[in-house]
Amino acid sequence: MRVFSTMTVQLLLASAFLIISSLIPTFAAAAKCEAQIDTELTGLDISKDSISKISSIDVYTGTGESNGGRLERIEGWISFNNCKGNLVLEFNPRCQASEKYTTYSCSIAGVKSY
Repeated sequence: MRVFSTMTVQLLLASAFLIISSLIPTFAAAAKCEAQIDTELTGLDISKDSISKISSIDVYTGTGESNGGRLERIEGWISFNNCKGNLVLEFNPRCQASEKYTTYSCSIAGVKSY
């Protein structure tokens, strides 16, 4: 019984390692555009106090990085305390801003809204 338990734990640890290690490049690429996200927010004159959360994600062509996909863009998603929705900032893989828009009830002067 003890051998079975040890093997089960080893399999679980190996599975967890594979899952976590496959996510590390994704977090690394999105994190590299943090400075540009801050620059865009400053340019839009958005107060840090109005922001409830900032998230960033990598968007790949095809079926993702693990299956040979290519990084297409990085998106910064900003949530606010005073509206439901988000500001979305899109960047190319070199962290150059390419597009920005708001969603749902959030609106920012000069930024298109969907």
